[in-house]
Amino acid sequence: MRRRFLLLISCLALFSGAGMAQSAPNDWIQLAPGIHYQYFHLNSPRPIDLFVSRLDRSEPNVTIETAIAQGKLVNGREKVSDMSARYSETINYWGEKWGGRNWVVTAVNGYYFNLGSGRPLSGQVQSGWYAQRFSDYIGDTGFAWNLDRSASIGRCVFHTPRNQFLTVLRTGATRKIDGVNRARGDDELVMYTSHYDSSTGTNNAGVEVLVEMSRPALVLPSPAMALGTVVQIRDQRGNTRLPFDHVVLSASGTSRALLLDRIQLGDEIGISQEISNCAAAPQVNWTKTYAALGGDYHFLTGGVIDIDLDNPDAFVPNSRTAVAFNASYVYTIVADGWHAGVSEGISIRELAQFAKDVLGATDAVSLDSGGSSTMVVYGQVVNNTYCNFTRKCGMNSEGEPDDLSVRDQTPGRGGQLLSLAGPENPAAPDLEPLAGNALMMVYAHPKVQNKLFAPDQQVQTAIPTELRLGPGVNYAPFASLEAGASGKILGMRYNDLNGVLATGTYWQRVEFGSQSGWVRQDALYFVPPPDWPRSFLPLIRR
Repeated sequence: MRRRFLLLISCLALFSGAGMAQSAPNDWIQLAPGIHYQYFHLNSPRPIDLFVSRLDRSEPNVTIETAIAQGKLVNGREKVSDMSARYSETINYWGEKWGGRNWVVTAVNGYYFNLGSGRPLSGQVQSGWYAQRFSDYIGDTGFAWNLDRSASIGRCVFHTPRNQFLTVLRTGATRKIDGVNRARGDDELVMYTSHYDSSTGTNNAGVEVLVEMSRPALVLPSPAMALGTVVQIRDQRGNTRLPFDHVVLSASGTSRALLLDRIQLGDEIGISQEISNCAAAPQVNWTKTYAALGGDYHFLTGGVIDIDLDNPDAFVPNSRTAVAFNASYVYTIVADGWHAGVSEGISIRELAQFAKDVLGATDAVSLDSGGSSTMVVYGQVVNNTYCNFTRKCGMNSEGEPDDLSVRDQTPGRGGQLLSLAGPENPAAPDLEPLAGNALMMVYAHPKVQNKLFAPDQQVQTAIPTELRLGPGVNYAPFASLEAGASGKILGMRYNDLNGVLATGTYWQRVEFGSQSGWVRQDALYFVPPPDWPRSFLPLIRR
């Protein structure tokens, strides 16, 4: 099916002539139910190639999701195509329950990131988890997609300290959460999730409390809370592993003493988090945000174009990435630049006019533009990342062709593709830039389970395999099991995910000795108890 969709994309490009002002409204190609793609070519005021994916907000099985490079905020840069592959067929929280699977249809590069670590320079929400806080009083909160299918673009926000806290349900005691997924200070309580890394990376100077969660640690203002149960208290022990459905509360200094005084093993706790909007900023409802990342120019608001006149970059023709929406659709847009006579870039005002007049969007914000601009459809890059990144395609630093006559000599897109990677450039090697995160359009497959095993059943490994932090190869392995190792199936306190299908196979939560985690179901076989009739054994071990 994917090959068929990619063939349709190729055919659309082949019939896109140089003289076309823009594609016709009926040229949308269906990639999946509720997700479409279209290539546009503009000729005024310069040649521009634009690549647009569209999500139908009325289709309940499609959603917006974010990706994190290498799957970890602490250190990772990755190609958008690899992020698309990393999150394909992984489980999600769409529909407010774990177990559905992401069929990643399209992806674009996300927000700016630290060039050394790859960590995004703004906040991020992924599959409901508030994985990285937005910066206080800095207008880069960008695009947000809610569990109720609402979309919004935020600007200035802040986090009132008293509104970020945990509650011990047994006593009603509360404790402030000073930060999320960042290095712990000398006297702080920091909450870690699996998005940070495979473990907290902390020293042994504090206490770390492992909490199994009933749902992600969402943006849930008090009195709402995400509930969980304390399953480990590791005093003066650090570097705790981060299973996918757990959080670690890591405290040091006086915060350590306070946390130890308030929490006992088996306690049920609630986590409340709130994002407040600055008075002059758009009043966005952040409660139960499902996916969000930072944004750059908020250039279209309620159908009104608004350009920052103080920023000269907005007026430079450049390659750009943006997300836009109206009441019916969400769009992701990539415009190519720096390819003389073919696609010479777009200014923010021109991008706003295109989003408003051609797509009918009412609101839009740009993401990390320039050399990072990338669109991927079913894992394949469809735009010219080589020219965007290297700027070695016949244009000077002012955005003008080196040879002004090139516009007369070079046709437009001409229908030629370089491995579905954009306009023809035979000398260009395959090149895709690295990014810190991505914004994806996803078709959500329903949860599928195999009930071969039940909790407390004894099992053995049939082959060498690995224990992982979650059900799927996207979660890090942390231990190796030899063939013939003995263990048992573990149940889950809140969610029925044993035998869930993810990343192409079924997974079981298991315990082997002192270690527990997730293992491929096809690496296990059932060990019957001694009192089972011997006539059943060949059937069980077959």
